Amino acid sequence: MPRDATDTRARLIEAAERLFARRGVHEATTREILEAAGQRNVSALTYHFGSRERLLWAILDRHNGPLEVGRAERLVEPAEEMTTRQLVASLASWPS
Repeated sequence: MPRDATDTRARLIEAAERLFARRGVHEATTREILEAAGQRNVSALTYHFGSRERLLWAILDRHNGPLEVGRAERLVEPAEEMTTRQLVASLASWPS
């Protein structure tokens, strides 16, 4: 029976997230991400995500859901009836 890859994927995402935030997306190396995630298999990132770009999308997807919920909560009336300030505030995720 194959091992569950959920934990490995989560560790890779968390490690990449920290390194991308600290060093930048283009400065953090794949080797650093693998090491921070506790992975010895040098192809783990490619196996689980296909590429660094898809790993970055996985990080963005992880955070996008909660942001969208907050935005939806702030859109209390149809967008056409909101002031520009209210609309921008709801999309930029700060209270109006």
